[in-house]
Amino acid sequence: MTTDHAANRAAAPTSYLGRPRPPFIVLQGDNDHIISPSQSLILLDALRAKRVEGTRYVVKGADHGDLAFLDDPESGKKWTTRTVMRTITGFLDKKLR
Repeated sequence: MTTDHAANRAAAPTSYLGRPRPPFIVLQGDNDHIISPSQSLILLDALRAKRVEGTRYVVKGADHGDLAFLDDPESGKKWTTRTVMRTITGFLDKKLR
């Protein structure tokens, strides 16, 4: 966050919510070294404040997604487990039916 309110609004995902407002699934690695896991809570709270349904799922031991582009080919493995995939597909199945 900066003191530049226009820049903060431009950077906030909730600034771009339109209608309809579909439910969100927010996934966060609890070992994320790029974005603090607390940021996903802030996002979820902001979505809920705008009356947008949201679900947060924390992936234990996961970093910031698949970091193969940063020479960390192992990082994506936590994101592609059956548990994570079932969580995502279960969310989509429930919300899209």
